[in-house]
Amino acid sequence: MNKKIHFKNTLLVCLFFTFFLQSNFCKAQCCTFTLNMHDTYGDGWNGGFLTITLNNTVLGNCSASNFASTSTFQVCNGDTLRLNYTAGSYENENSYQLFDAAFNLLFANGPTPQTGNVFTTIANCFSIAVPGSNACTAIPIDTGQCLMGNNTGFLGTGINPNCASYTGGDVWYLLQVPPSGNLSFVTDSGTINDTGIAIWGDSACSNLHLLGCDDDGGTGYFSSLFLGDLTPNQTLYIQVFGYSGATGTFQLCVKDLGIIRCDSSELPIVLIKTFGQPII
Repeated sequence: MNKKIHFKNTLLVCLFFTFFLQSNFCKAQCCTFTLNMHDTYGDGWNGGFLTITLNNTVLGNCSASNFASTSTFQVCNGDTLRLNYTAGSYENENSYQLFDAAFNLLFANGPTPQTGNVFTTIANCFSIAVPGSNACTAIPIDTGQCLMGNNTGFLGTGINPNCASYTGGDVWYLLQVPPSGNLSFVTDSGTINDTGIAIWGDSACSNLHLLGCDDDGGTGYFSSLFLGDLTPNQTLYIQVFGYSGATGTFQLCVKDLGIIRCDSSELPIVLIKTFGQPII
């Protein structure tokens, strides 16, 4: 009888000790949040900046330089995180997005971001990554491949390519440029009958530079985009979304167009490289 009582007491102590360790582990769990900042003109934020405050302690000020910049910082479960934005010049060029450790979007603002204390949240380091919800969780696709996508329930990244009335719901894919450097990107099929597509490039998923965007270049209202003279082995990030926030299914196909030779022609051949800037 005494042995049974002793065993039960020991079990209770073990359970309490385990719960105590788990509780403290959860409270002490820390992770990295990411802040992406963009400038569409490519000359930085011209005096604008974000102030990051954690538990009433200012971590510092952040701003975009050139086309884009990224800042990362550590948070722990239960920390209070606050963003304060101070405006500069040419605010219509500025935008930013805050992502948690799983690259789920927490907050986005811009162009022409709101000023003052714009966002406050309690840090959570246990969120789950959703494939395709961001460039950093992009779904791999290869040339000659067609993939069905579904943006239902996708909140979007807030990374606006400024075409096809983007309002969110974007799904992301990644691709390595083949030796030819010439690719086509086509959307069709699915329950969405009007899509937008944007292609971004850079060395990192969190520091993107727009290479091209299309609204109705394909069949009907579907988007289609051709990019040539790309750098072989460069990583491209493909952003697909429904026009004006439409949700549902769609198909994305990527094709390697091979080497395009323009050795001779009866008409002049003009190649225009805009380096990400729109042609007005």
